[in-house]
Formats: sequence, C-alpha cells, structure tokens
Amino acid sequence: MRRCASSVWFRATKNSRLSRNKPLLVVGHRNPDTDSICAAISYARYKTEIAAVDAVACRAGSINRQTRFALDAFGADDPRLLADVLPRLSDIMIQRQDLLLVDSGSPLAEAYRIIVDRRFSFMPVVDEAGICVGRVTAVGLAALLDREGPPIGELLAMPVDSFLEPVGPTFPTSLPIRDAELTVNRSNEGGFIVTDERGAVAGIVTRMNFMTDSRFRVALVDHNESSQSVDGIEHAHIEEIVDHHRIGIGRTNTPITVINHVVGSTCTIVARMYREAGVSPPPALAGLMLSGVLSDTVVLNSPTTTDTDRSVAEWLGGIAELDPVEYGHAMFAAGSGLAELSADAIIGQDQKTYDERGRRFSVSQFEMVGFEGFWQRRVELAEALAARRAADDLYLSALMLTDITTSTTLLQISGPPLLLDRLAFPQPADGVFEMRGVLSRKKQVLPFLLELL
Repeated sequence: MRRCASSVWFRATKNSRLSRNKPLLVVGHRNPDTDSICAAISYARYKTEIAAVDAVACRAGSINRQTRFALDAFGADDPRLLADVLPRLSDIMIQRQDLLLVDSGSPLAEAYRIIVDRRFSFMPVVDEAGICVGRVTAVGLAALLDREGPPIGELLAMPVDSFLEPVGPTFPTSLPIRDAELTVNRSNEGGFIVTDERGAVAGIVTRMNFMTDSRFRVALVDHNESSQSVDGIEHAHIEEIVDHHRIGIGRTNTPITVINHVVGSTCTIVARMYREAGVSPPPALAGLMLSGVLSDTVVLNSPTTTDTDRSVAEWLGGIAELDPVEYGHAMFAAGSGLAELSADAIIGQDQKTYDERGRRFSVSQFEMVGFEGFWQRRVELAEALAARRAADDLYLSALMLTDITTSTTLLQISGPPLLLDRLAFPQPADGVFEMRGVLSRKKQVLPFLLELL
C-alpha cells in the first residue's frame, strides 16, 4: 500500500495554497511596450525590497525589440509570461503528497480502516504507475456490510480490486476552476480526482476546496482597463493600480490602492516612490526605469512630458551614469526597423484596445526614424490592419507610425468611410493621414478619436 500520512486531505481551510499566501503578480498591459515591462520589473522590486511584499514581475505578451535592447543593456531577466490569471485546479487541490492511496492488490480491510478512521468519503485506487483504476467509497463499503456481506474481519482476505467502483469524473490539473465547476454542479459526487499529463493521480478536489479563495493577487501597472489586461483579469483580485492613463476600470468588490499621476510614464511614478522613500535604486534598475520614461515620453519630447518626468530622468540618468538623450536615441534606433517584422507584428507589438459607447476599437503605435520603411510596406500594412479589424470585430483599427526625428505621425486607419471623411488632416495616401506635431497616443490621438466617436 502507498501512503503519505495526512489527516487533513479534505479540509479546505488547511490547504496551504490560499490566495492570501500567493505572491503579488505585477503585470502591465497586453502587447507590452518598454514602459509597461520596465514598470512591472521596477514596481515588483519596490514592493519586495521596500514594502516587504512578495511580488513577481510579469508580462502579458511578447517583448518588442526596443524593450529587448533595454533589458539586455542592463542585464535584466524577462518578466514571467502570464497567459492568463485564471485560477486552476492545481491552485486549490489537495496535493498528491498529502493523499492516502491504496493499490489494487491491497486488502479491502486496509481501505476500510483508513476510510473509517479518517472519515474519508472515498479513496483512489492506483496501479504501479500511479494511474487511478477505480475508487473505494464509504457508501459502497457500508452497502457491502449491510446486505449480509462478510464480517468486517473477513475484509482482510478480500483484495481492493474485487470491490472497485468507477473513477467518476476526473479533471486535469490545468483546468480552470470555472470550467470544472460546470461538471461539479451537475454531479452528486463529494470529491473528484485530478490527474497529471500522464493520467496519474495528482490530487483531489472536494466541494469544500471550491470554496477556497483561489484568485491570483494582481497589481496592474501602465493600464487599468480590463480590455487591455491579461486574460481572466475579471477572476483575479486586483489589489493595486499604478498608472498614468485615463481611468477606465469598472467597479471593484473591495477597496483597492490606485496610484495615478498626470505624468508621461509609469516608470516616472515608480521612480518617484523610490526617491520619496529615500532609496536610490541600483544602477541597472535605474537604467530600466529611465528606459521606460524615455520610451513613453519619446525622449522627453512628447506633449505628455512633465517637469516631473524631466527631473526623474535626470536623477535616474545620474545613477545609471547615462546621458538620457543619447541613450534614448540609441534605444529608439534599436527598435525602429520595420524590415525584420511582419506586418501583423508591427500592428500588434504595441496595440491597445478600447471600449467606448458600445464600440470597440484599437490604436497601435510604432516609433521609427524616418518613414521610408513605411511607404515601402504601406499596402501590406493596410491589408494587415483590415484583417486585424475583422478578426477582432473592431469598429476601427488604427496604426500610428511616429517619426521621432520630425515629431510627425502617419495615422493609418481601417474604419468606416463616414469616420474617415471626418478626419481633417492631409491625406498623402488612401487611409493614411499626416499629423504633424503628434507623438502621443494617450494625449493627442485617443482624445481625437473619442470625440469623433
């Protein structure tokens, strides 16, 4: 018989994987830019080292070339990739090492004693590979003894496999809890077996386990709208928001901490928190935060740039021993080439989706040096933009091509003709509008589109 002593395998209140014991996941928006990634890293470090909170830096998408340049420049590891924040059965189940199991050759009396002594409703029965071949249940044993079956003493002579009951519904460890509940609510079973990728028993879930608060603890940085966040955010416990965009979050069930300042970058906010705490970040971390500030403010040239951004950039540059302008131009040059990226990657690497008055639309931005590469691929980008609009069922899909050297944006739009006719900007090509002096999606393009809508 295989066993690991435990007396609490069905007591959810003693499960060690409760929500309050999980680390705080610090994550930026989908299709993350440099500010989003660097803010997640720096804020997670701040929470861990200054606020004494166990925090983990995460990302909700791939790392673009500009951000890769910054991470490599300062020797930073990639944040953990979050495909979603849906709690899964592995987050609430009673683990394999905490279970008492019997194999099919064990005496039935052994299973009977365990079930009676521990007050278990059932016990999984496994083969030599740990694969579940059936169950022994308390109800089944009671029925066996009540219908003039063998005395309890004679159960020592009966093997478990002579009294196996069907396994019943089983679940993989990776199954989201919300999906498992659909089956559980239609079943009369008190407990369910959870299996690993081999089909071996990985754990047990009971109805009590489903009452466990299994939500992930999340801090959102550089965004606050659910349409821009990691999948499953509605099932997570959002504890904090650190952002510099418009407020678009819906109602929350509990009070949360919201830090939102009118500055050009989320990294500016995090850097101020370090400075106000009287702590100088390590040079590498200062360099990462400087990267976020320079990225979102387009090397301090965007109209979103504030005196606070300039002051913070100077402070961080001093710690990192970098000239902000010189480093900023090098960072933008590293991420500005179109030739090596597919049209879909160009549109998707910094795309944000918005919900406004029942209409969903997206605005992507790609910073570059000169527009030659765009004109060579204009038709290809237009086709990809239209395909993205159709696939995501968007009212319009827009791509900002921003030349940081001339402070000019070419806005390429796939949208209804009525909307395009109302854009009062020079139109050098179909669906392409020249916007001189425009660098900011947040402060210049988004408000303009919202007014049109």
